[in-house]
Amino acid sequence: MPTGYTAAIANDISFKDFVMQCARSRGALIEMRDDPLDTPIPKMEPSDYHIKQQQIAADEGQRLQAMTTEEAEIEAQRDFEQACADNTQSIEKTIKLRYKYEAMLEQVKAWKPPTAEHVELKQFMIDQIVDSMKFDCNTSIGYKPKRLTGAEWLKKKLDAAVDNYKYHQDAYLKEVERVESRNRWVKALVESL
Repeated sequence: MPTGYTAAIANDISFKDFVMQCARSRGALIEMRDDPLDTPIPKMEPSDYHIKQQQIAADEGQRLQAMTTEEAEIEAQRDFEQACADNTQSIEKTIKLRYKYEAMLEQVKAWKPPTAEHVELKQFMIDQIVDSMKFDCNTSIGYKPKRLTGAEWLKKKLDAAVDNYKYHQDAYLKEVERVESRNRWVKALVESL
């Protein structure tokens, strides 16, 4: 029985076209595997995602460097208040989840398995809920927000902007190399035909 790749052999597909169709399932062209077989193979270009993110990090760094001490204090307070609100919301969400788990656990424990063969299912459900509660319902390990001074907050944010800039700079260089490698792979394949 022919596959999506071999079906065209019955219609006298050329060797070159067969190779190029099969190449879509491997290497540099793997992302084209679900495209129609007659889709032309493009010259690949690096994504501009990391360039854009690098610019965003640079802009953020400039914004932070221009910030006054008073502005940094205000931002530090705002971030602290938001972290406190997020922490409270997370704890409330965890408590609600615990109630749901406990309600389901009560129902499972009250359930009378219809046969002896269903007893194992009941125990499995109990174990699943109890194990999940250990990880999903622990409010004692919640995040405790810390109020930073304006200077501490500013340094932390500037460090993050620098790290973000460097990360996206490196990631873009890797993206360029990946794309160049894929284009070399396609070029070598085409030249071999």
